[in-house]
Amino acid sequence: MKIFFSIFLSLFLFSCASYTGIVQMGEGAYMIAKQQATGFPGLGNMKSEIIAEGVKYCTSIGKKFQLTNTQETQPPYILGNYPRSEIQFMCLSASSKVQKKKTVTQPNKQNIRDSEIFSVASGTGFMVTDKGHIITNNHVINGCDNVKTYQKGQDYPVTIIATDSVNDLALLKTTLKTKDVLSLSNKNAFLMQDVFVAGYPFGKSVSSSVKVTKGIVSALSGLRNNYSNMQIDAALQPGNSGGPILDEKGNAVGVAVAKLSLAKAVKDWGVVPEGTNFGIKSSVVRNFMESNNVNPMPPRTSSITKQQLAQKVTNSTLYLSCWMTYAKIKQMKSEKVMFTNFE
Repeated sequence: MKIFFSIFLSLFLFSCASYTGIVQMGEGAYMIAKQQATGFPGLGNMKSEIIAEGVKYCTSIGKKFQLTNTQETQPPYILGNYPRSEIQFMCLSASSKVQKKKTVTQPNKQNIRDSEIFSVASGTGFMVTDKGHIITNNHVINGCDNVKTYQKGQDYPVTIIATDSVNDLALLKTTLKTKDVLSLSNKNAFLMQDVFVAGYPFGKSVSSSVKVTKGIVSALSGLRNNYSNMQIDAALQPGNSGGPILDEKGNAVGVAVAKLSLAKAVKDWGVVPEGTNFGIKSSVVRNFMESNNVNPMPPRTSSITKQQLAQKVTNSTLYLSCWMTYAKIKQMKSEKVMFTNFE
């Protein structure tokens, strides 16, 4: 026991805190890491502190802070494994209170005519009838000169039937016929209900497969008591916009729409928002569809296996691409975040 205590005491005495400061990793990309001298304090507020430093730095150069990755050591904090927090971030354009989840890209500016058209943005939609009707967010298709969806390498044109800018919904139609369509739940989700979110986060830059995250319904209202929305803790990323929020029977209980801005939360409250994401309730989607003479499919009442649910999600969740002329891209830069990579 004395030998162990002696070793522990030596490690305790000779350990020291470390701090990297802001380290540039590439163009517009940075890293900050901080480590405690001992394990006794735990992680504490280290993550919030270094995120606040990142926000302050990006703000000082007139940019928006965007967290891209975090790493933290896990307890037990003994024998050299001391609390350490690292963040990686980018400094982009100006921030807003709620971040919409549309992924937008920008083409090379050299020798481009205003009339040339590019695939500059992406989002998610899902099939709601066997006649080709699709539900997504209004901000996914807003400003697009053309919208397309895809299946097995082939693109299909999409027509915009109706939009609702207040609730951020859009009803589309395509000639594509999918193996499955998603039913709308005839009841709004309940508090603590398990939910799944399907979509194409970050467009196809990670992979072309549909991605699914799992969480619960955290609150029955959205930001500033918006009762047409609900709050969920399932992860949302740029490109998830318009994707279905599903119950365990495969019914859509909502539509993914936004997440709380990390930079805004750190600035206003001094904390990192975790799992603060929002979806539009199924009752709002149902009213929108029926007001445009489109009847949702009746909800499923029987249970299905996870494998069946996965197949349904794969067949009915669609990748949507937004095409704009270069003239429109320049116009929309004041309204949307435009990234430098070109699809």
